[in-house]
Amino acid sequence: MPRRSQKTLPPFAVKLKAIREASGLTQQQLAERAGIHLGGLFKIEQGLRQPSWETVQRLANALDVDYGVFADPKLARQSKTAAVKGKRRRSQLPKERPL
Repeated sequence: MPRRSQKTLPPFAVKLKAIREASGLTQQQLAERAGIHLGGLFKIEQGLRQPSWETVQRLANALDVDYGVFADPKLARQSKTAAVKGKRRRSQLPKERPL
């Protein structure tokens, strides 16, 4: 069983902790600025919890950064690709049969 230190953290957790530390804030200070519970912030940084969109916005505002800094480039590319693959061109749609 891997130890917690060997666990791969989600990209959001890694970015959040790096930005918080670069800002010189403790978890307590960030939680207070963002208006969230300290325990919730701890769980997010440990990769034990995924934040809601509201929480992401609160954290970004408290850290004075754009929401986009938390975006995972891998997911952004996948969702663009999936959207393109999922679309059918009009010429590819089944033709209507006359009644």
